[in-house]
Amino acid sequence: MGLENKEITEVNTPEEEKKEKQNKKKRVKRSIYDITTENDMKFRGPLSYRYLRVIAWISIAFSQLVLLIKARNSVSGSKAGILFGDTVNSMITSLGLPLLLIASFAVLLNGRGNYKMLLIINGSIAGAFIVVYMFVYFRYALGIVSVYTSDKIKAIKSLDKYMAKMPDFNGYIAFNIFIDLFLLTLFMFFMDYTPKKRFLGKKLFWFRMMALIPFLYEIVCIVLKLLATDGYIVLPVVLYPFLTTKAPLAFLLFVTIILYFKGRENRFIKHGKTHEDYKAFLKTNANSFRFSCMLTSMIVLFAILDLILYGILIIAYFSREGISLKLINDPAMQSTYDAAVKWAESFGTGDMIKLLPVAPIMMLFSYTKTHKNKLIDSLVPVFGVMLIVIVYIEGLFEIIREMLKVAINQTKIN
Repeated sequence: MGLENKEITEVNTPEEEKKEKQNKKKRVKRSIYDITTENDMKFRGPLSYRYLRVIAWISIAFSQLVLLIKARNSVSGSKAGILFGDTVNSMITSLGLPLLLIASFAVLLNGRGNYKMLLIINGSIAGAFIVVYMFVYFRYALGIVSVYTSDKIKAIKSLDKYMAKMPDFNGYIAFNIFIDLFLLTLFMFFMDYTPKKRFLGKKLFWFRMMALIPFLYEIVCIVLKLLATDGYIVLPVVLYPFLTTKAPLAFLLFVTIILYFKGRENRFIKHGKTHEDYKAFLKTNANSFRFSCMLTSMIVLFAILDLILYGILIIAYFSREGISLKLINDPAMQSTYDAAVKWAESFGTGDMIKLLPVAPIMMLFSYTKTHKNKLIDSLVPVFGVMLIVIVYIEGLFEIIREMLKVAINQTKIN
């Protein structure tokens, strides 16, 4: 009896009960499958999807301003610095696409949006950019150039060759950021959405396979930009608004994030949970914080990978030209090094480092943070587009004025 009492006493000591409770708490913290609204963490980032969109639209308008100033300087031959300098400008302009895409993620994750709405919005804005561009191109750009040529066909060829040789660009200008956003949203749609009427059962596989469409579009754009940079083709100016703007690794980054979420959902279901459980889990602050941490780490990782690939391509260019790497720092090789950098950048590398400013923003972001007044959400893109229109009106006015100055000077010389 004494031994039995001793064993019972040892099992039920207050210290062991305390340890058992602590172990249970640790297990709850470690497992995402046990997180509920009851045991959810209290911390929630102060930035919502709305703030990301505001920052993104300002970034997009700023990027178009930088692009137009570059174009004006190329026409006039000016070497003046642009706004805050290349480094700061690049950091600001790089915020647009990732923040808009992450804001779209947030709207979908908190159940306040749908793919149809996002595809219509992103597709409409991308289409609006194309329509406005075509109007300016055919009505004004070709109209001005055709004054100095016999017809519009010659004007098209002259403008294509002129733009291909602009020193501040690599044989093309890619500016329609909403093409990238539409393609990535389309990829999300094909990978995540489950059709209700068509592509049911085994046919769902073919619906998922349509995710290759944005992939193939991206590849075609990369090839065209690479050929234009190397001078193998003269990329028609009329195609500029259809080109993707971001680096392939940036596209791959968000594809990886989408696949991560899709894989997590599958693991959640395999663990014995339901789709309703998963939807409830998505609305927790704990998952929101994990999402922010994952985004931050992925951005840093892909930035490092991009720098490595960037260096490899520069080395590959020197090897292709039969030049020893020992001469890479030789001042006499500066032109070769510049050509190598240009060639590496034509693959879309060296651009991911610009995404690093997004990382600290992500740690302050929470997709679970929402707003009651939806009217403001609708007005944000409207004001964003209006801001871009103002930028383009002023920017194109300056470019056309510089083009006329150059034409008048050439006429005086002749």
